[in-house]
Amino acid sequence: MATHVFIVNDQTFKYHLEYMFAGTGAGDKLPSFLLGANSSYNASTERNLVGMIADISRLRAGDEVVFYLTGCAKFYGFFKVRKTAFADVDGAYLIGNLGKSLTFRVLLEPDIIYADGVTEHEYLDNLDGISAPYEMCWSLIYRKLKGNRGCTAIFDYEATVLKRLIQRKNNDITLAGNSFSYDNVADKITATTLCNNYDGIIQSIAIKDRLLNKANGKKAFEVHLQAFLMQNFEQLANVLNITLDCWFANEVSCGVGMQRIDIMTVSETTDTIDIKIIELKHHIPSNDIIQFQLPWYVKWCSDYVVPNFPNKRVVITPVVVARMFDDNHLLVVFRNFADSNPLSARNATVLPTQFVSFAFDKDNITFKKEF
Repeated sequence: MATHVFIVNDQTFKYHLEYMFAGTGAGDKLPSFLLGANSSYNASTERNLVGMIADISRLRAGDEVVFYLTGCAKFYGFFKVRKTAFADVDGAYLIGNLGKSLTFRVLLEPDIIYADGVTEHEYLDNLDGISAPYEMCWSLIYRKLKGNRGCTAIFDYEATVLKRLIQRKNNDITLAGNSFSYDNVADKITATTLCNNYDGIIQSIAIKDRLLNKANGKKAFEVHLQAFLMQNFEQLANVLNITLDCWFANEVSCGVGMQRIDIMTVSETTDTIDIKIIELKHHIPSNDIIQFQLPWYVKWCSDYVVPNFPNKRVVITPVVVARMFDDNHLLVVFRNFADSNPLSARNATVLPTQFVSFAFDKDNITFKKEF
């Protein structure tokens, strides 16, 4: 289970609660390529929209959702994902109430609902109880610095702190019932007797056909590959022996610049934390990935993630997912370079870099662990 934060405003929050859904979008930019894989579309706009599809596709049934309300700068929770992500392609359902188009959506159900929220200052700025920088919620701090898209995944230990703060703010008193709204005068969630069904059109956001179209047309498709893996995570999990109940996310910020880990997974057992740092490339990979990108990610992970698991052995595995090399000789050269440039961390075990190749076979995409 993972926790995801959605950005809402005074107008939209009420309807998210009354109709039990969360969503994100890019104004009036509509993903017509979902309706026809061969459609022509502006490349930069499509990358942005497919990035949003990747973000919301990582949500699974049972995941937690928290809302961040911009007006009063508060976090409210907690809700659970009821149905995996879909598109309202023209963003029309409830648009008169919302005042904006939210193209990509997910249905929710109440989990543990508290009336009052925790302010941004209380959660992100207040240093009470913070003894080291790694204990701060960098997932959301980075988002504020970069102005990222409106759906952000946070680590489980970050979510635990947020939950504790919201419980304390409400004296651990929850709201009863299954129907809720928002009082924008009191800045509180309220229980209601009104129950609205979500009756909007539910359109698939499956990205495979568009990915194949891009690949066959020899066009860039890295963001499409990321979205595909968020929608079909089990394919990557099976190849890398990752448990399906792990925490995983895309575009994990790892610095105040624009550095982001394409996909990151965290699996926990009784005594071990297994972290996979996964770099995606739509082309044949170069040695720069091992020489420059992965060391940065491992170092950041060592400094900011690993210390949050002080009583467990942490194992980090860097992974490159990319097109297969043209011939076996180049694969051997790449593997030898990886073996001769081992990565290390002062407070974790770093395993040798792994390489997973992908290939397109007619109407499918397959993945194979090469080393």
